[in-house]
Amino acid sequence: MTTPAEVRQQLIEALKLDLIGPTPGHPEDFQREIIEQAPSKWYLSGFLAPSGASISLRSDDSPDADNELEALTDKPNSEDDAPPEPAAARKSLFPASLGISALVPADLKTLKVKVTWGDYFPYIEDIESPPESAEAEQAEQSPAAITPTDTTDEKPELELPPITASPWRRIPKQSEISLDLTAHPATKTYTLPGSDRLSIVVYLKPIESEYFEPGTQSISVFLVNNRKITKQEDRDMSYIFQAQLAIAASQPFVPRINLQGLNSIDFDECVANLQYRNDVEYGVGHNVSVEPDLEPDGQCYRLRTEWIPQAAVCKVKPAPITGVELTMET
Repeated sequence: MTTPAEVRQQLIEALKLDLIGPTPGHPEDFQREIIEQAPSKWYLSGFLAPSGASISLRSDDSPDADNELEALTDKPNSEDDAPPEPAAARKSLFPASLGISALVPADLKTLKVKVTWGDYFPYIEDIESPPESAEAEQAEQSPAAITPTDTTDEKPELELPPITASPWRRIPKQSEISLDLTAHPATKTYTLPGSDRLSIVVYLKPIESEYFEPGTQSISVFLVNNRKITKQEDRDMSYIFQAQLAIAASQPFVPRINLQGLNSIDFDECVANLQYRNDVEYGVGHNVSVEPDLEPDGQCYRLRTEWIPQAAVCKVKPAPITGVELTMET
C-alpha cells in the first residue's frame, strides 16, 4: 500500500519536473523531451543565462502583471480615488552562475567536480531528427551559429515558425573535471570540457579559527555560463537548463556549527545552542541550495546543488504522564 510519505514524495518529484525540468535520474524519454515553447517560458527556475548578456537578454521580457491591473471600485471617480502612480519598473535578472562553498581538511589533495545540464534547440516535427553523432556535433557548436539552411537551389527556403512558439528539444549534457588542490592558487578558472563556454571558478583560502583543525581550508566552486548571445531569438540556445553542480572528495567535508551566539549569555540562545549542538552544515549554496549526501556514519563526501530543497521535520509527541489527560478531544 502507498504510504502518505510516498504520496508526498511523488508530489514533490512532480513539482520539480514541472518547475525545473528533467534531471539525470529521470527516464531517457524525459531527458530528451520535446516541449511546446521556449524553455525559458516553459520552466520557472533552474537555468543560467550568459554572464555577458545585456539586461534585456538576461531578464524576463513579459510585462509586469501588477502594473497592468487597475483598481476596481464602486465609488464615483474623484481625486481621492485616483490610483497612485506606478513605481519605477526594475528588471529582475536571471542568474548566470551558481556555486557551493564548503570546508575541506588540510591534507585533501583532489576534488572532483561534476556538472549536468540540458541544452535546448528548436525542433521541427516534420523533419527527421539527426542521428546521435550529428546531434552531438550540433550540440558542441556555438548555439548562435546553428541555423537550418537548404543545400540546393531547387528546394524553396524553409520557413521556420517563430522561435518562441516552435517546439524545442532537450539534449542532456554532463562534464567532469578533477581539481588538484596541492599548491592551488587563491583563485583559478577552469574550462569545462565539451560544454561550449561553461567555466568552473574556484576560490580557496585557509581558515584561521580555534573551532577548526589547523590547515582547514574554505573552498568555493562556481559554475559560470560564459556563452555568447547577441539576439533575443537565440537566447534560449545560450542558456543552460536544469543546471546542477556536484563536488566530491576522498575525505569527508569538515562540518560547520552555527557560531552565532555561541558565547552569548542570553538564556534562550544558550538553550538553543544546547538543543541543536549536534546540528551541522556541510555546504552553503550561492544562487541555489545545497544538499549533502550523508553516509550511514553521518559523514559527508559529496555535495550537490538543489533548486528546490527539502527538509525532514520530526514529529513531536508529548511524553506519556500517568494520570494526565493530554488529548484535546471531548
